[in-house]
Amino acid sequence: MVMKNKPTISQRLSVYFQPKTLLAIFLETDIRVFYSAAAVMFSLCILMVIVGYRESNIGIHGAPAIMIWWFLLFYLSCLEGVQAAVVALKPLDKEVYRKSHPHTFKICELCHASNTLDKFIVGRQFLVVFVVFVIGFCSSYDNELLNENPLGVSGTFMTGFVKTGMCSALVTITLAQLISQIVASRCNIDYLNYRFHYYAIVGVCLFMEATGLCHFTYLIQKALVEYRGTPEAKAKQTKDQGNAVLFYGRCLLSFVIVVLSLAVIFKALFNGQTNFASTLPGLPNYAGFLFFIFLLCVVCSTEGLQVALFHMQKMDPAEFEVHAGAKANAAVAFAGTNLQGFLIGRQILTALSMFILSIITGIQADLTEVNSDGEVVKITIFGLSDGFSAGVLETGFMGALVLTVLGSLSGQVMASAFPLGFCGFPGMWIVLYACLTAEFIGLTHIAWPMANAVEALMGPLMRNDEYYIDPPPEEPSMSKDHPHYDPHINPEDLELGAPGLSKYGETARKFKEHEKDIELGKVEIEMGKVGSAEATVTTTASM
Repeated sequence: MVMKNKPTISQRLSVYFQPKTLLAIFLETDIRVFYSAAAVMFSLCILMVIVGYRESNIGIHGAPAIMIWWFLLFYLSCLEGVQAAVVALKPLDKEVYRKSHPHTFKICELCHASNTLDKFIVGRQFLVVFVVFVIGFCSSYDNELLNENPLGVSGTFMTGFVKTGMCSALVTITLAQLISQIVASRCNIDYLNYRFHYYAIVGVCLFMEATGLCHFTYLIQKALVEYRGTPEAKAKQTKDQGNAVLFYGRCLLSFVIVVLSLAVIFKALFNGQTNFASTLPGLPNYAGFLFFIFLLCVVCSTEGLQVALFHMQKMDPAEFEVHAGAKANAAVAFAGTNLQGFLIGRQILTALSMFILSIITGIQADLTEVNSDGEVVKITIFGLSDGFSAGVLETGFMGALVLTVLGSLSGQVMASAFPLGFCGFPGMWIVLYACLTAEFIGLTHIAWPMANAVEALMGPLMRNDEYYIDPPPEEPSMSKDHPHYDPHINPEDLELGAPGLSKYGETARKFKEHEKDIELGKVEIEMGKVGSAEATVTTTASM
């Protein structure tokens, strides 16, 4: 059998850069992909100018700032992709990839044991929100540092599109979230098989959960289980919580930190000391508080509606009859490809809300006030130290914690306990249609061809899961007993038409003819067997 050379990256790409191929791709591609690519590239250029020229809030040299910004995007993409892969591989037998993908096996063996997956999801949710907040902090510019508008755009555009976080949100959603989710959903086994994912993603997420910062969510979950759960669910929850003293101690710690975080955010909002006041100085201070509550409800709704729809997928449609609102929303969500569109639109709305909330909850740097002597002095919220204010308050850490506990995780917990009630809650249809509309606009559609390009460039390092679940038969190598075996000839060089290999052409031709003769001989033998069998049957019948 002729052994084929593995195509190089340039050979794989050359297939797509033929004139006829390019024309076919252009005519068959959704127009939204083209203006999505233009919007993402334009936004990326603006952000690179802001971050690279030390005009962003991060305030360090351009090269390190750009490296930090890109690392945050990469880390966020890993957080998104690892969760998708770990959840998808839970029902698959681990023996399929035990030997071929040792790191994937280690990650799944760890996360799928007991309630570790739930802990990973809690820690990962906080890290996603916090990383998004930091990305928004790094890419938001300072008016005093901005010398001129990047690319000559107007000041109104800079305030309405860039400073509000929409520009950074578009780049982050497309490059750091959707692409990794698409690739990981197809290539779960290969995607997880990296040591970085085991230590820097799974390990860090479990550590963040162990700190207890988000344990207040478990109290909400425990209250819902006590109210509605079965005895089995209550027993399982008690078992999963572990040591009662340690569990309730961390719950108390989380509750205190969340309350203090809310106090800091509300005080800063009503005093005009957040980035929201500097971004939109014409609005009253209480407008920031109203936006905060509204966007917190949006994130809670988008996160919870996703969980509710997943639960309803496994339910009998006859059960929807008890709730007219849930039945109506399910009819829309489960029609055609609407569920896939909702998931993408949900990602867009959730991430955009997070970026805006990072501005609303981020404390301004270098706060000042005029004292009784008429002097301008530097102050901090509640008299906290400058280091704590710069590292925790200005980066949005407290806002990220509040959003994670009261927004993302609380919505998921409530929807898991009451899927029909949550899906049919008044106004939830607005959230559903908003998500579908956000996906229909198509500003992130470039993520699909970019995900395909990532898989094509990585080649055998990023294969579809079916390749390992149902592997193709291996091609037998040429043995020394083969009639045309030559130790001086590489079997891969027997491919006809290769430049510079014409001296092997005759050998390759004979090799192929011999293979053809063998195959014909097998067919003739089989036909002879069939003929003999038919003759036997005929003779037996005549007798």
